Amino acid sequence: MKMPTSDAGVKIVSILCFLLLLCYVVAEADPIVVKGSRFFYKTNGEEFYIKGVTYQSYKKSTTLSAPPSDDLLTDKAACQRDIDLLKKLNVNTIRVFYIDPTQDHRGCLNAFADAGIYVLTDLSSDSHWLDPSVGVWDTALQSQFFSVVDALAPYNNILGLSLGRTYGELQESDGLPFWKAALRDLKAYIKEKNYRDIPIGYETDQSIENGTIAELNYLTCDEDQADFLGLWISFIDYDKCTDTDYITDTVNLAKNSHTSIPMYMETWGCKVPSTGKDNRTFHQVNDMYSKDATAVLSGGFVSDYFSDFDNDQNYGRCYTPFLVVDIDFSRVDAAPMDGFSALSSIMATISLSSTTLAEYSATATAPPCPTKDPSTLFNASSTLPPTPYDPLCKCMMQTLRCVAKSDAGESPASDLYEIMYDNLYTTCNNYSDTTCTGIGGDGSTGQYGAFNNCNITEVYSWAANKYWESHGDASCDLNDTVTLRAAPPAPSSDCQFLLDQVGTNGEQTLSATLSSATSTMSAPPSPSSSSSESRGLSIGAKAGIGLGAAAIVIALLLGILFVLHRKKQARKGGSSDHDPVVKSELDGSAISSATGTDMVKYRHDDGPIAELPEGQGLMAEIPAVNPDPVELPEDYIRGELLGSTVETGRRER
Repeated sequence: MKMPTSDAGVKIVSILCFLLLLCYVVAEADPIVVKGSRFFYKTNGEEFYIKGVTYQSYKKSTTLSAPPSDDLLTDKAACQRDIDLLKKLNVNTIRVFYIDPTQDHRGCLNAFADAGIYVLTDLSSDSHWLDPSVGVWDTALQSQFFSVVDALAPYNNILGLSLGRTYGELQESDGLPFWKAALRDLKAYIKEKNYRDIPIGYETDQSIENGTIAELNYLTCDEDQADFLGLWISFIDYDKCTDTDYITDTVNLAKNSHTSIPMYMETWGCKVPSTGKDNRTFHQVNDMYSKDATAVLSGGFVSDYFSDFDNDQNYGRCYTPFLVVDIDFSRVDAAPMDGFSALSSIMATISLSSTTLAEYSATATAPPCPTKDPSTLFNASSTLPPTPYDPLCKCMMQTLRCVAKSDAGESPASDLYEIMYDNLYTTCNNYSDTTCTGIGGDGSTGQYGAFNNCNITEVYSWAANKYWESHGDASCDLNDTVTLRAAPPAPSSDCQFLLDQVGTNGEQTLSATLSSATSTMSAPPSPSSSSSESRGLSIGAKAGIGLGAAAIVIALLLGILFVLHRKKQARKGGSSDHDPVVKSELDGSAISSATGTDMVKYRHDDGPIAELPEGQGLMAEIPAVNPDPVELPEDYIRGELLGSTVETGRRER
């Protein structure tokens, strides 16, 4: 097949390069940054207010407390379907609660970026989330949160990432050190990976003012502070819209908090009437974006774009009919409800008084860190749990004999998880002694065992092994959740280096980690399998490989384009008088001449037309030359051609 040599061929190659490059383009949005208690566009410096809607389906949820398991940002067609409706609602931000970091979100996030729509999402999954009532910050949560950061870091329209929701309960404040440790480690990870400074925050219930402000002060009082706070408005009355009194209470809470970070209203809404006409007016928008409210709050999210009610389950989600768009998931159709136009119209009337990034001067400063106070029940220690370190956990597992049968208990929603936690109280004597020091963690005293931040399977195995050591082989059963394996080999030098630091019972703190350049440690085999499952390449790695491959292909196409261009230029110059004569194969076809002399023109496949006088055939008669040699003077030097003459010179003696 011949390579195209015409202008059309060059254009084809150029178009191919362009299309291939488009496949790997990440749409650019002006990232949102935090300064004081305000959001701003980083580039143009204008203040950013959230005009948002919750964008999450709960149709696959399994429990009330678990986050949803539907990642809606993997369906490009559905996202494109919704963008026009979201723009008609005058929405600039969507709130999602689950991202699967193993999936490709490029189509949806780029489409939203092109439409000027930002995304605020949780870091949790339906199997790993921060529970405010349970003090846990372990390797499983760390892996989940870090992988979401990796998946979303390339997209500038990620407004922020949320740790999840607390409840402002002072009696549960001993769980806050684990939340603050997560903030610390996420910010360090983002810095280490050289990602942009993605805001990290959380949400809480606005109905318990004292607890909410104490939480806020604890999570913003030093360098490892939250970057934003969402205030959940309780849906106390499910028969009508969110009462304006709740909005007023939220505004007052924000004023009383003297916050040094942005705050917004997490959810509000108007219930779809069960009978009769949908006559919702969404007049609460006027209160949410009033001058008084926007002086302390940065907007909020209306609930909901989708219905989060599952007719097949009795979860009691009685606030679910607050939707504004009816989605038929079987046909992927979206139909605005009667209240849609009302919400669209009133959102279009929002007029905001705003400042700019350059003009704004933050007045609020970070609050002093609260101390434990029995009179208020605030009970959070200022000492945080250590950063989860997976190699230490793997090394610990290598030393055990009585271990968990599988990791099915990694999901808090699973039955085995509950069994494991119940058995922990048995194996650790209800934590009444030092049996399980290594896995203990107390956010009120600030005491944390070295293995406290290992995942539940490893923690459970540690406790089961301690119990077996005290009670013999028959005890390694625990409701058929553990098994006894052969004695493991001696730990590697790397493992011994780590284990020596934390002590026999994990009572000491790890002070030095392994260098990634020198570590040779591998994970121990699973008790139920002799082979380990490959984790595969991360989304970031796959994207990098794809971009590299695209760059190589583009370089090759550009090289071809360059060669074609040079070849074309060479042909354009082929009629010059100084071009060398090239013997050409002629096809013998005659072409009529436009001149008065009869000429026969012969065309070479790749060259210019050659003209010969008619009747001379392929050979023109060459004049005779003098065959006798000519003797030149001894001092003759080579001449230089000047037009049709030759100048000669003499050597100087």
